[in-house]
Amino acid sequence: MTLHVVTITPNHILSVSDRLISTSGGQIELDDDRFKHVTLRTEDARAVISFAGFAGILGRDGKVNETTADWLTGVLEDTMKAGHHGIDRHLTEIRDRTNQHLSSLRGKSPSRDLRLAIIASGWAGSDAFNCVMDNCVEPGMKWSNHYRDSLTVRIRKYSEDKFPAGCYIIFLCNELIAKKQKDLIRYLQLKAIQGDVKGMFDASVRIIRAASADPESKRTIGLKCSGIHIPHNEPGFRALHDRNDPRFWTVIPNHVISTSHLKKVHQNDEIHRPKPATKLVYLKIPAEADTPQKRLAFWQRAIERLRLLHNEYGVLARNRNLNYTLNRFHEWQRENFEPINLAAQLEMNQVILYLQWQDPSNYGIGESAGPILALEQKNKQDTKWDDFIDLRDIVPFE
Repeated sequence: MTLHVVTITPNHILSVSDRLISTSGGQIELDDDRFKHVTLRTEDARAVISFAGFAGILGRDGKVNETTADWLTGVLEDTMKAGHHGIDRHLTEIRDRTNQHLSSLRGKSPSRDLRLAIIASGWAGSDAFNCVMDNCVEPGMKWSNHYRDSLTVRIRKYSEDKFPAGCYIIFLCNELIAKKQKDLIRYLQLKAIQGDVKGMFDASVRIIRAASADPESKRTIGLKCSGIHIPHNEPGFRALHDRNDPRFWTVIPNHVISTSHLKKVHQNDEIHRPKPATKLVYLKIPAEADTPQKRLAFWQRAIERLRLLHNEYGVLARNRNLNYTLNRFHEWQRENFEPINLAAQLEMNQVILYLQWQDPSNYGIGESAGPILALEQKNKQDTKWDDFIDLRDIVPFE
């Protein structure tokens, strides 16, 4: 299972959890350092979406190759690609797809393993909200030994709340064990009232570790922890960690930006170390790209062509509907596609930096500046460079 500690104040939302994935009852530890969070930005909200319980489907190697966090990321991406960019539709799709997903697994996995709770906390506009979807949580947030056929959805909105105690603290999954830590809970409340986010995180970690040491936890709560902080008056998210030497490429969880102007998915691979950019042999600037503006257009179209090729192979792999084929596709993605894609991105960024240095008034400041994004939307659809874009650096996926 796990333990999530979510603290909501008028100015801060902090969701903290352990990082242990294990089988029911904690008899087999599958991984002790995996995210249980996904962050989502829509046109009307920012939210952290977390899970407890069913962690994913085991592969033949006995490992969870796609955690529930990764699966939820896929649902959010599908919803975004369908043209939906509001928080309500994203949460509705999570509910419906989760019901379908768990229904398809009945009879294939032990019933205890299909217990699942999903908690979404964040800001809808300027108002805090919390949504819990589950098939196994009883009144008082008690974790049942059985699961229901469909998810129950509980939503609380804090738009009119006066926060009489200064904050709200929500424990998901092992609430009864967590509530034994009364002194630590009072400490967390104090830090929340003070607006001390680091103190809130430290107190949450101490609660989780104390619960982990409780025999009733049955080794289902880990010691390594991560948290997501969403401030009220500042954009974005902040990840916090209490881990032994977190690897630099795993400090940010899966992240989805779903807006009409910007659609982006960051998929965090916590198992495989990413490879560096490789040397491009065939994908090179042609002589015809003789100005910085043309070079930028070339690279923006080339990167779009790489994305389309990647997606084409991805569709073929998914249509086979075999875990073996999907695992081979992910391996191809890591070993062959990402190093080439990264090299192309670096080439494009060099052009962007030159244009911003040469003409800052027209090209803005920073890689994600508005003028650059506007050019990207235009250039990635422009096919005039296609005859010069040679993708032979990419080893085909077969």
